[in-house]
Amino acid sequence: MFNQRLIKMVKIGLALVLAATFVAVGYGAALVQQKLGPQTATIQESKEGQKNSQDTQASLTEEQVKEFLIAYYTRKDLGENQSRYKPFMTAGLYTATVSEEELPINQAYKGYVVDQVFESAQIYLNQEKNIAIVQVQYSNKLLQEKDNRSGQSISQQGTATLQLNYIQEEGKLLVNTIDNVVLSDGTGVPVTTYSDTTVSTSSDVTASTSTETSSSDVSAISGE
Repeated sequence: MFNQRLIKMVKIGLALVLAATFVAVGYGAALVQQKLGPQTATIQESKEGQKNSQDTQASLTEEQVKEFLIAYYTRKDLGENQSRYKPFMTAGLYTATVSEEELPINQAYKGYVVDQVFESAQIYLNQEKNIAIVQVQYSNKLLQEKDNRSGQSISQQGTATLQLNYIQEEGKLLVNTIDNVVLSDGTGVPVTTYSDTTVSTSSDVTASTSTETSSSDVSAISGE
């Protein structure tokens, strides 16, 4: 009898110990889950937020580049189009562009080179780096007398080859730098130069060429 009672008590004791162990393990697991739950949710939300941010990142298009070129090259006179090209530029580039237009060497042509119009452009995009290489054709008039559009004038055709470097600000791609470039065919032979060239359509006027000052000359080859 004593042995059976002892065995019964031992069984009951073991059962109680096992029950207590299960309760403790379950409670501990619940606490761990409670602590890890918000962290897991936060990590998941963070990953989803980064993915959504990447998905919504603006992608450079030919349409965007062309809109900028139209605003940048079309003007009645030097500086007249500042309000039109400003929305396409970063604040730093806009300030630098206005400062360059105000240089005496450029102001000397104000009132003489007028009615400039963007004609067309060949646009090559690197959407991964938000870079555009453009070959621009434009036209303007060279007045013989300053601001006298009714007097004698010469019609000119101009070309320019530029590299536009874009950055994203507040979900919008803006032009951050404009560099003059030289395109080559891969053999080192230039296909086109970085200089702005204007050619007169008048037969009695010699074609004139002007080269813009650039911070750097960049060699660019189309990947197409």
